[in-house]
Amino acid sequence: MGELLAAATANLDAAMQGGARLELWQEAKREHDQKVLEGHKANNAGSAQGAMENFEAAVRAMPKVSTLLSAVNMRFKMSNNEKHRAVCVCAYNCLLQMQLQPKEADIVRKKQAECSDAMQPELKAALQATLDEPLIIKCRAFERLAGEAVTALQASPSPPSPTNDRLAQCHAPLARRAARPSQ
Repeated sequence: MGELLAAATANLDAAMQGGARLELWQEAKREHDQKVLEGHKANNAGSAQGAMENFEAAVRAMPKVSTLLSAVNMRFKMSNNEKHRAVCVCAYNCLLQMQLQPKEADIVRKKQAECSDAMQPELKAALQATLDEPLIIKCRAFERLAGEAVTALQASPSPPSPTNDRLAQCHAPLARRAARPSQ
């Protein structure tokens, strides 16, 4: 998790040293949105691995907490042993260091509990120590850049995005499935 957070912030921090910050954020958003779209397509096709890889690529392109949550959720979906669940618990611990929307915080706590409930008590205790100061600093740097992206992009006039239309089309099968009465 620390590597993903560091990669997401290092590339942008270096690029943002110049003066064209808005243009960089706009380009980062386009790349982010394309990867998120590909991630949803992969998930709809039943590929949690493909979805996770695309969501992680999206996070590297532009830090966004909700996309990071999606990446971690896909990793959790694939967790089939205690080691994988431990990585997820660590990731959910990182997310809880960030300002989350109430619904996101509820999801994170629920998923964190699901992960840790299936673990040995010794491993649970050891995981508490993984949230050390360097990792917390990476969480805060990620959150800072994510906030800066939101502020910069909201302040700029943005053209209509075909990505949002494609994303809505991608979610349509899930919405139809959810609307069907259960048998």
